[in-house]
Amino acid sequence: MSGESRKTPKFVDSVRVHTQKFLDELSGDNDRLRQKVEVLSCDNRLLEERLANLEEELRREREQRNKLLETIESIEALRVDSAEEYAAVEEENNNLANLYSATYSLHGRLDRDAILGVIKEIVINLIGSEEIGIFERVEGRPELRLIASMGLDEAECASLPLDSGIIGYSARNQKIYPRDFEQEIPALAHETNLTACVPLVVAGETQGAIAVFDLLPQKTGVSSLDYELFDMLACQASFALHCANLHALHARRAHGNGGS
Repeated sequence: MSGESRKTPKFVDSVRVHTQKFLDELSGDNDRLRQKVEVLSCDNRLLEERLANLEEELRREREQRNKLLETIESIEALRVDSAEEYAAVEEENNNLANLYSATYSLHGRLDRDAILGVIKEIVINLIGSEEIGIFERVEGRPELRLIASMGLDEAECASLPLDSGIIGYSARNQKIYPRDFEQEIPALAHETNLTACVPLVVAGETQGAIAVFDLLPQKTGVSSLDYELFDMLACQASFALHCANLHALHARRAHGNGGS
């Protein structure tokens, strides 16, 4: 027993030494882990800051992209508006050129048949109809006489009453059909496919009328340019025909005086 008692303190000392060593190692490991945690915490903060910076950059880039898209949309809208405005100006210029050409053609000659031919060409090429009747008022009678036509039954339209029907109302009241009609006028049998009627007026006096019937298939209806042409014909065609009639009368008188 006495021998065992002497060995015990050495064993205890050994255990104590090993325990202290283990504790020292644990303490060292704990310090190292604490340092690693601090490093990781620092890295994490840096990553969070970088992530926040990236998110801010992304937000700014998105704002810039949206602004660019808005600018592109504005430019595209402006381009479309400019293109539409350019097309409108081109159309207006073309319309003015057509009106000028038509007016010049009417006043560029004094031959009655040539003027009637020009009126037909205007109706065919600019208004878009191949069914035309040009009428002249019969002096002293409530009647319109057909003096030129295309695509019509001349026997049916040779003479029209001035006091009835759409054509008679248009000529009598000097109103363009259908734009200036305030009331519905009963159509006569030959007027069922009438598209427009233009009175021919000189110095406030009705000289006749131009009747336009079915339009060409590609025409969907009467346009604003057509009404401008109607206004031009109402004034210029009637005046051109009036001048041609006066010229023909003067020529006949001069020929008659020369013959006598």
